[in-house]
Amino acid sequence: MPILLPRLDDRRFDDLVRDGIAHAKEACPGWTDFNAGDPGVTLIEVFAFITDALLYRLNRVPPKLQLALLNLVGVDLQPPTAASVDLLFRRAG
Repeated sequence: MPILLPRLDDRRFDDLVRDGIAHAKEACPGWTDFNAGDPGVTLIEVFAFITDALLYRLNRVPPKLQLALLNLVGVDLQPPTAASVDLLFRRAG
């Protein structure tokens, strides 16, 4: 059975634009025009598009390379072990 690796990042274009606009509202409280025609929103959408393309490619990395990348950031796989659980039984009544 293959190791099921998580998607490294599941954000999409709309999520990235929403996060970018939310960050811009916090960083620049004087900026009030968040319409699609605003140059600042256009830049946020361009960066979101580029980031979305990069995330798509990142999530298509083969599992062997994903394991190597996770190992580089310090995530080590645990060896297989038997399952265990602590149970406490009480008498009803």
